[in-house]
Amino acid sequence: MKEKLFSIGICFLTILLSACSEKSVNSQLQIALWYKGQPFVCNEQTLGGKVWQLDNFAFYMSNAALLNGSDSFPVSFWADEPSLQLIRIDTESCEGQVTLQSAMPVYDAQALSFTLGVPFDLNHQNPVTQPMPLNVPDMFWTWRNGYKFLRLDMHAQGDNWAYHLGSVGCTSASAVRAPSEACAKPNRARFSLNIPKAEDLTLVLHLDRLPTGITANEKNRCVMHGDSEPVCIQLYENLNNSQQSVFTLEAINL
Repeated sequence: MKEKLFSIGICFLTILLSACSEKSVNSQLQIALWYKGQPFVCNEQTLGGKVWQLDNFAFYMSNAALLNGSDSFPVSFWADEPSLQLIRIDTESCEGQVTLQSAMPVYDAQALSFTLGVPFDLNHQNPVTQPMPLNVPDMFWTWRNGYKFLRLDMHAQGDNWAYHLGSVGCTSASAVRAPSEACAKPNRARFSLNIPKAEDLTLVLHLDRLPTGITANEKNRCVMHGDSEPVCIQLYENLNNSQQSVFTLEAINL
């Protein structure tokens, strides 16, 4: 009798899990860079009288959710660590994409919320043993500081500019030891973006809004920064500017 009940329980659980998985919907977002409302040209964008080329653009998206009224639907990703995804722009095509898994299509929701960053419990682990998408060497700083949450590198003739965002003010016994408590400045930015009523959606980073208040040049780079550098403080404030969001969702299909 116990064996029969156990078998029935297993069958019921299998059916339940199957039903839950069938409710998961895949939605694809295109990723693009814009400059002053127009698509950024990765290999020949004119900024400040110079022709710039994009060398690298990537960021970690985590803890994403679709919002519909008072309801929140968690988003997972096609990755070994499903709560986290590394999103990259191809420097040739200047395009990227990400697949979101949730209980509803993105275009049926009112807003998409996400954190730009890696959660603390994943941010300070051994990168050699980490699963995708955390086993990417060019996105890692040190065990103490963790990962670059956002990496943007550009160059022009005789000039370059870069912005690498990650946690700073982290304390540990050495650079190859993880901190036991949160860093002084975690630098994880949270976004909530309105979703246009359209099936074809593109997540846009506005490159003209990010460096507001500074001139993008070698002098104003922000890489492996401390917690008090004026340029880095300004860039992070721009990233968190709710009045002029650096990220938007647009009803376009690339």
